[in-house]
Amino acid sequence: DKVIAGGTTGGTTTGTYTLASDMDTVVEGKTATFTVTRSGDVTAAKTLTFNASGDTNNTTVAAAAAGVDASPASGTVTFAAGAKTATFTVSAASDTAVEGLEGLRVRLFDG
Repeated sequence: DKVIAGGTTGGTTTGTYTLASDMDTVVEGKTATFTVTRSGDVTAAKTLTFNASGDTNNTTVAAAAAGVDASPASGTVTFAAGAKTATFTVSAASDTAVEGLEGLRVRLFDG
């Protein structure tokens, strides 16, 4: 697998992809929508894999447990032929535990 975007822009031989979220902070019980934008050759349909994993943001927060604190932990996002954008969502789990901030990193893979 090749990481092609994770908060930055990455490229493959079939295009360049940028990953953005509609929010920087997600409250428990809410959902973040991620938009993937592609440039280059967009004539063919394309499916990418995404992965959500815990991240401490350089030890400034606790790492969220992917699949527990946020779901889904992984999945796919598909561009229709000719489409320049596609979206997917990741939801923050709602629980009764008193917690501080938790970090989550979402990355895209080609393959």
